[in-house]
Amino acid sequence: MHLFSSLYAPSSFQREENDSYVEITKPRNGIYFFDIKIMPVFGQIVIGAVTVEVEATDDITHVEFMVPPKVGCRPIVLHNDSSRPFSYYWNASHEGLKDRGFVNMMVRWYTGPHNFTDDDIFLLRIIP
Repeated sequence: MHLFSSLYAPSSFQREENDSYVEITKPRNGIYFFDIKIMPVFGQIVIGAVTVEVEATDDITHVEFMVPPKVGCRPIVLHNDSSRPFSYYWNASHEGLKDRGFVNMMVRWYTGPHNFTDDDIFLLRIIP
């Protein structure tokens, strides 16, 4: 996915009715102040903690919430959720992760043990 595609591209796209999908629905297109959307904007700005929420089709078994490390390229799993609704309360910051400033929040969803797909959004995360 391109750097700014999730910031500026519309979230609706053509997909088959039977296709599995997960879409990050929060934070999305707004300024969030300690988990409350205070203003709609183009893109995502998060100040403090936020609940990352995803919408998923029924065949999804679990979702992993990930961010990239400061060094290296393999994303680090922050939370693994196997119960609906899939969400993660993101309130901490870790020294070895790129989870402050401009952040690429990723989700990976599974429809089986070895069948997965990724989605991501870019956001500005400010830790007061």
